[in-house]
Amino acid sequence: MIHQLPSTSETLWLRLLGRGKVQQRAIEELINLSPDNPLKSVILEILYTLQKNLEVNQPSTNTEESELIMRLAPLYQEDRARAIQEGEIRGKIEGKREEALSLIQRLLTKKIGNITPELITTIAQLNLESLERLAEDLIDFTNQTDLENWLKNTMS
Repeated sequence: MIHQLPSTSETLWLRLLGRGKVQQRAIEELINLSPDNPLKSVILEILYTLQKNLEVNQPSTNTEESELIMRLAPLYQEDRARAIQEGEIRGKIEGKREEALSLIQRLLTKKIGNITPELITTIAQLNLESLERLAEDLIDFTNQTDLENWLKNTMS
């Protein structure tokens, strides 16, 4: 039945469970998917979970299942390593952004006094690059209007 499925991305994970040439072609398709293709991560996660369930429920897997697991294990590990690295990078960027936001709020308070909660919310929506520009430009601010004008120019 699996061998009758069309070769589409929607059937890829099912075809991986097939046998012989159907499975081999599906593995090649999976290998050739771009590393940032979300389908690749989802399929590898499903297959990894299936493998773990099979190990628990049927400790002795057959040769064909073992070969599938051995071929897909490096792909899964590579995908997990990439996801961890991306998460670390995002975490570092978010950490820098939070630090910049905190520093800017303190500097603005010192430079022009208390600012409205609406302006704080608007500033909190800026990306790291814009926050860095704001940190440089706020040196020239003398009042809240300067900040409002800067934000209007940046947001437009």
